Amino acid sequence: MFSRVGRHAALGFFLALTVSLGGAVSVHAQPQSIEGRITGLNTDTDPPIVAVRTNRGEFLLQAPNRPSVVRARIGDRFRAVGTMSGDMFIATEFETFSPGSTAEVQPFPGGIVGRVTALDTSSDPGRALVRLESGEMLMVISPGPAALAPVRVGDRITAIGERQGDTYRARDLAIVGRPR
Repeated sequence: MFSRVGRHAALGFFLALTVSLGGAVSVHAQPQSIEGRITGLNTDTDPPIVAVRTNRGEFLLQAPNRPSVVRARIGDRFRAVGTMSGDMFIATEFETFSPGSTAEVQPFPGGIVGRVTALDTSSDPGRALVRLESGEMLMVISPGPAALAPVRVGDRITAIGERQGDTYRARDLAIVGRPR
């Protein structure tokens, strides 16, 4: 262990090294891929700022440019590649697709996947009876009032959340397939 003087000397050495290298010492975050749902948009700023919900939580995303969000709508699904910088995800790539589009949505890692056999969108929050790929039936409670709006009986969905017996309280859900 360094003494207090030793720590200050080590910090001074690092500072001198950084200055002598012209401030070139930096740590680069590895790009990561995220996907989720758009919960808010601000296209008045350049670059645009998008509020998003993913299975990692809710945060702000800086889109790469205006054209990347021109067709985006609240409730749309998105995929992005970039890095976290503080509380903001800085996207270098950004793609949106509507909930009913044919774009392939990947199941949430650690979540559930199944086919909707019944819907109750009149209750708040909405509920969907889902037959999992294992054949088991599960009542999925939606994460919000609008989350089940685009879902229809027969759709294949994925959800991430917490299971309690035969009930699954979803934090996010997405359509991964529609019957043809």
